[in-house]
Amino acid sequence: MSKLHFHLISFLLIASSFAHAATKNQIDELIYKALELTTKKEFSNSKTAYTALLKYEADMNLSQLANTYKSLLELSYILNNKEDAKYFGNKLISLIKNEPDYVQFYKRLNYRLCSSDDWSKFQYVFNDHCG
Repeated sequence: MSKLHFHLISFLLIASSFAHAATKNQIDELIYKALELTTKKEFSNSKTAYTALLKYEADMNLSQLANTYKSLLELSYILNNKEDAKYFGNKLISLIKNEPDYVQFYKRLNYRLCSSDDWSKFQYVFNDHCG
C-alpha cells in the first residue's frame, strides 16, 4: 500500500471513529492530517480530507471553520475548480465578514479575491462580492 493510501485511509478511519460528534482536539487532529496532505502536494486527497471534516461543522469553533473553508478555497484554486472556489469562498466570506476578530483576515481575503493578480483567473466568480 502506498503512503498516500495509508494516509488517506488513516484519516478516514479517524474521521469515521467520531461518528456523530467530535471534540476540539479531535477536529484539530483531522485538520492537521489534511494539512499534511497539502504540504505533500497531495491536493486532491487533501481536499477530500478537508471536505470530510465538514460533517463535524456543528462541532467546530469559528477558527476551525475558517481554517477549513480557507484551505478548501485554496485547494479549489490549485485544482482549478471554479464552482468549488465560489462555494467555499462565499462560505468563508459569510462566516467571517461580521466577526470582529476576523477584520484583518477578511480584508486580506477580500483583496486577494477581488484585486490580486494571483487570483485573477477566478475574480469573475466573486463579482457579486467584489462588485
